[in-house]
Amino acid sequence: MASRVTEVWDRLLGLYGSGLIRRFGKSPPDEWANLLGQLTDMQLRHGLEQLVKSGRAMPPSLPEFLALCRTAKEWAKPIMASAQLEDCSFDKWDREANQHMLAEVLRAAHHRKYFTEEATRTLLEWKHAWARDCRDADQGEGVPRETQKIWWNDCMQRAREAGAVAVR
Repeated sequence: MASRVTEVWDRLLGLYGSGLIRRFGKSPPDEWANLLGQLTDMQLRHGLEQLVKSGRAMPPSLPEFLALCRTAKEWAKPIMASAQLEDCSFDKWDREANQHMLAEVLRAAHHRKYFTEEATRTLLEWKHAWARDCRDADQGEGVPRETQKIWWNDCMQRAREAGAVAVR
């Protein structure tokens, strides 16, 4: 974590030089280090890119920089990729299940927890079960969102009971 924070601070020094040093010092203050350490690499990269694009002459406050970092669209590429599957052999329930599964995996990864291969297989079995349930219930009018959520949560609970638990 410290090396990431130091790297970000060095980049901020490159952008703002003595202005950053006068305002905050040569090293990141503890509040900066603690909060920057909680951001993902993509968020930090995005925040720095936004600063460069902004043309700001003065260094941002910590809340301003955090706000820039947190606008990162970490989900944009996976969602776009699944949207391009329209011509694929997957039906809409397979695509929906894939997006839900991706969200589960990314939520765990955000907390630096990951699924083993065996846990992933179990998750996939329950993801397929959810898609099957929705497909069977869909009579051309879809399945209500609330019902989808309840069924998804039930499937994920059963997956956890079967051992699909993310670990550090």
